[in-house]
Amino acid sequence: MESTAANEIDGVNNTQGRIPLAKILLSVLGIAVLFSGVLIAAVSLWLLWATRSEALPGTYRAAGVWGSSTLTLRANHTFAQDVQFMEYDEPSVPPYRQHPTKHQFIEGRWEGRGRAPKFFFDRRLMIKVSVRSRPY
Repeated sequence: MESTAANEIDGVNNTQGRIPLAKILLSVLGIAVLFSGVLIAAVSLWLLWATRSEALPGTYRAAGVWGSSTLTLRANHTFAQDVQFMEYDEPSVPPYRQHPTKHQFIEGRWEGRGRAPKFFFDRRLMIKVSVRSRPY
């Protein structure tokens, strides 16, 4: 009798107006899972769009301790690559000055070979060199 009296105030059952904490937590969890699924789907669709064959042409640059390289893929399936190799002066102590050792320019054709089997968003390319300049 005391438990029902504690839930009643002025003759009104007070438990009907409250939402249990478990329902609130499950609702928040469900919304979070739904949002995560939508976000993953949106990122996957964007990656598929960004890695399509028509998006490949452009200029790509790489640099490191070995030197630098610029690869230009053109929409007509030709490419040009400019590579500058570098070496450190001897002795190799600070300030680590570099000097160019070899410069090469390569041209040719490229073709898409589909997507990589292990990581679907990677593209496979076949590059055929047709003109290779002498190093200078």
